[in-house]
Amino acid sequence: MLLRRGSREAEALQRVPFFRELGGHDLEKVGQATTEVRARAGDVLAREGGLGREFVLIVEGAAAVTRGGQLLANLGAGDFFGELSLLDGGPRSATVTATTDAQLLVVDGRSFWPLLETVPALLHSVVESLSARLREALAAMEERGERREE
Repeated sequence: MLLRRGSREAEALQRVPFFRELGGHDLEKVGQATTEVRARAGDVLAREGGLGREFVLIVEGAAAVTRGGQLLANLGAGDFFGELSLLDGGPRSATVTATTDAQLLVVDGRSFWPLLETVPALLHSVVESLSARLREALAAMEERGERREE
């Protein structure tokens, strides 16, 4: 069988829960917009305060998210980062460091917005994931006794 450009990436994307709502055609579109990147344990994938010009999905491997040297989260297969800087043009809010060798799929900024427009289910997944992250952050603030304003 002849594979179209993006087919191998689409197969990788199918295994990731973040893309569960996408059909085959949409997975192909996303796959065509990605670049596969291999990282080694210890590689800094994003630096706090730096410019963010890509959305990164972890296909295999793990990474740690830190801010000011404090561990915020551990990421694994199916997790992603970089969407905030692409959405608002601001600097990276945290540093992300590979803790194992990792396979990543990267969507650069030039492809990100058109992809969200042509694959509405992807936009839904991004919004849903951002909402979940916001709820987790607010819950963590409340647990620490920090004041929450809405």
